[in-house]
This record gives sequence, C-alpha cells and structure tokens, in this order.
Amino acid sequence: MVAMKENKIIVWSYKYTVDISPTIKGIISYLTDKNMMDTFITDRLYSSSFRFSEIINIEIIPQWLDSIFNFFKGFFRSTPKSNIFIRALRKLMAKIEYFWIVSKLKKIKKTDIVFCMEFHSLFMLYKAGFPLSQVVYFSLECEAIIEEYKKCNVQDILLQCAFCVIQSPERAQDLINDLGVKLEFEYLPVSLRPIHANSTSTRGDSEELKIIYSGYIATWSCIKEFLNAYKDIQCGSSKVVLQGHAMGSEVYFNEVSLMSNRINNLEIDSNYYNDEEHIKLLADFDMGLALYPSNEQSPNWNNLIFSSGKIATYLWAGLPIITNVKSPITKCPPFLYIDEITTNCLENAFKLYSKDKMKYKLAAKECANKFYNLDFYMDKIITMLR
Repeated sequence: MVAMKENKIIVWSYKYTVDISPTIKGIISYLTDKNMMDTFITDRLYSSSFRFSEIINIEIIPQWLDSIFNFFKGFFRSTPKSNIFIRALRKLMAKIEYFWIVSKLKKIKKTDIVFCMEFHSLFMLYKAGFPLSQVVYFSLECEAIIEEYKKCNVQDILLQCAFCVIQSPERAQDLINDLGVKLEFEYLPVSLRPIHANSTSTRGDSEELKIIYSGYIATWSCIKEFLNAYKDIQCGSSKVVLQGHAMGSEVYFNEVSLMSNRINNLEIDSNYYNDEEHIKLLADFDMGLALYPSNEQSPNWNNLIFSSGKIATYLWAGLPIITNVKSPITKCPPFLYIDEITTNCLENAFKLYSKDKMKYKLAAKECANKFYNLDFYMDKIITMLR
C-alpha cells in the first residue's frame, strides 16, 4: 500500500492497449473529474477523437521517430542485407523511445503514483529503474501477455508493485496459480462510467426483434457460427445488424459479407461511432450478441464475464444479451444463455425474451449498475492509495 497525500496520478500505457480497452478511457475520465490526473504518457496518441486530449497533459513519444524509420526504410528493397539494416534501425528507434520514456519518468515526484497498463508498460518501468512501490499495475489481458516473459522476473516485478488490479477474483486466482506467488489485488471489471454510458432505449413495442453484434468482425466473434444457425430460424420476425470493422481480419470479414448476402434482414454496418453515438446506436436494438469460442486455450478466454467490453457496453445501453459465456449471472435476466450456437438454442432465446421484454430490459440497467460501474470500483482503488 502507498500513502497518498497531495500527489497526482500518472497513467502510462502503450497505444495498442488504449485502442482495445474502454477501461483506460474511463479511468482517465474518473481521475480528471476527481482532479487527481497529472499526465497521460503513451507511445502514440490513441486517435484524433481521444476525448481528453484538450483537458489533460499528454506526453507522446516524438512522432519524428516514425518519420526517420520510414524515410530510411524507403531506400531499401527487401533483401537479406537490407533486412538486417532495417532490424538494426528498428532496435535503435526502440532505444531512443526507451530513453525518451525514462526522461519523462525522472520528472515524476516521489509522492506521485503511476497507473501502469499491462505488463509491457510495467516491464519498461522496471528496466528504467523506476521505483515500483509507486506503481499500481493494471492487468487487462491476464497472463496471455505475461507468458512472453520469464516467470521469475514476473514474480519479482509484481511483488514490488504497490498492488495489482485485475478484472475479477477468478482471473486473480488464475494469475496466482500460474505464477505461484501471493499478490495483493483490487478488482476492476471491464466497465463504463455511468455519466458516459447512460442511454434510454428508443425501441418501441415492435413484434420484430432487432439484434446487434458490435465489435471486431473476427474469427473469435463466432459470427459465422451464429449466421449458420440464424439463417434457419422460423419463429417470428427479426433483423440482425453486424456493426464493426475488420482491422487485421479482412479475410474473415469478407467471408461474413458473402454469407450475409444470402440471408434476409441482415445488414453490415462498418461506420465509426464515438462513445456517445455508439451507446445511442445500441439503444435502438432489442438485444446484443456476445458469443465467444469455447475451445480456445488462451487465458484471455477464461472467466470472460467481467472482462468483455462488449458485455458492459450492451448492458449500459439497456440491452439483454445472448451469450454462451458460462457464469452464475448469465443464468438469469438480462442474459439469455445458450449452451451451443444452434438454431434451436437461438429460437428458444428469442421466445424467452419475447415473453417478458420489459423484465429483461430493466434487468440490463440493474446489472450494469451493480457489476459494471467503473466509478464504484475506482473509488475502492483510490481508497487503497490513501
């Protein structure tokens, strides 16, 4: 535990982590509102739409590093000799980035706290000799990232931190079992702030069910499995919208597009929405899809119920959720749990929801506030610092 007086909090994260985690934006918003936010340090700015870029201090690794790398890379064709040079240049750029980050860390006061997102960022602090007793480590991808490092190093580094934050007791236990050390944890599910997430459903009492999948259109989204089951549904009238993008999974996206051309009442929406627009979009639907692979061996796919931004966002938008994630809370409203992605299972879920739509919609907001309220968990984390 660290003693927190008049100190501020620095948030340090690589861009990739910010891109995939809605939690980081929520943390920065919370700290800003509480007047506790000092600086956000990152290697790249998240995007031009990053909501806090005008109201907080953001330190970004100089963009000219990319320009230098691309300039020299452009002179060489891909040959064994040129590839050796490119690798050496990339290592040089990485060292320059490292020393830039170290220069920023040296300015941090001994009374300040660093919220460090993911183990890559934490390992950078460790290499730089930064006192880890001033660091609160946030684990977002669990041991999937940690597996890249020697276990003895991970144990030593995490034990030096003030404490660790992880999504749930189950994921904490997974990490403890993997590392073989006892760690001090606080919990922060992938969640949203109520002030940014509240939205009133715009759906009337229509007989047609509107279902949405929102997120990456990638193999692990199980969209193809869903479409194969959905195309044979006979009960009632329904419409499906697949909202998302294919960043890094273009082949799968194209396969889904071809399948969708053969299914009635199915639409693909690849538009970009900011957070507020996204919540409003979701509020116009009856239910959301949160289906995940059941045969993945990565720890990222274990204990998913409190580790899915998709689930948290659906709930704050007031949507019941069709899911195959097994958990005590998915056995009752607002969840419509299915064991398998089959036509029969989907039909049963649709019928169950249609019998009492209001019960499921009210349960969605209650569940969001009870389990996915970022402010509630952050209050406890800040209490740990005092």
